[in-house]
Amino acid sequence: MGRQEFLPPGLSEQPHEVGRPTEQTVPPMEAFVPKVLLINRDKATLGLLESMFRPSFEVKKTSEVTAGASLLTKSRPDLVVVGQEARGEDAVRLATWMRDNGVQLPVVAVLGPKTDPVQPKLLKLGVRAFVEHPITQQRVQDAINAAVRFHKSRQAGPPPLTVEELRANLSQLENRLNSTMKCFAGTNKVFILSQIGSTSRPRICLKCPLRPDYGLPANVYYEFIRDVCCGDPNKCEAYYGFQLARESA
Repeated sequence: MGRQEFLPPGLSEQPHEVGRPTEQTVPPMEAFVPKVLLINRDKATLGLLESMFRPSFEVKKTSEVTAGASLLTKSRPDLVVVGQEARGEDAVRLATWMRDNGVQLPVVAVLGPKTDPVQPKLLKLGVRAFVEHPITQQRVQDAINAAVRFHKSRQAGPPPLTVEELRANLSQLENRLNSTMKCFAGTNKVFILSQIGSTSRPRICLKCPLRPDYGLPANVYYEFIRDVCCGDPNKCEAYYGFQLARESA
């Protein structure tokens, strides 16, 4: 199995995979064990997931989404894995609760049969990682990586200024990007960001009206605008989610 990118605070840069204990060089009392919260109304699936995560993770589990929200508050997990069945909307309910309460954590949704129409809802609620049946360690591993990457991207600040921004005429760069915009949400929205009283240099920015609907920061910057908004909008998770919702309607 490939390396997992889920490295919570205190865990050294060593491979740390589902179902495989991590060798620690620090004394046992100082070892950090990440916590995972498993929520799934199907007890067989819940048991399978638990067997995959132990002993690498400290596992909390429940079959009820309401109890899961309570456990989430009490146990403060590093990762949430929640089931989504066709007959109920547990993942949607939990993700809605997390959004409404300002809780941001990596979330993986385990999809049951006939749940494709629910995915656009989950994307808008900030869920980016999915596991479909049959559940395998590799699928779970890949989903964890995706969830953590998305969580890190939401927490990250603006990227540093690019060499092109430092050397170019920003007004010309702004006009060029607006004229080559491919994403409908970014039409004529590129501007020069300059904060009054700040020592930071002006830079190219776009405040997207679509991204906040999908749990993403509104502002994107030069390289993203150039490569995604003006290059291939399908690489943007908000654009992809919007198109998926249209196709599912």
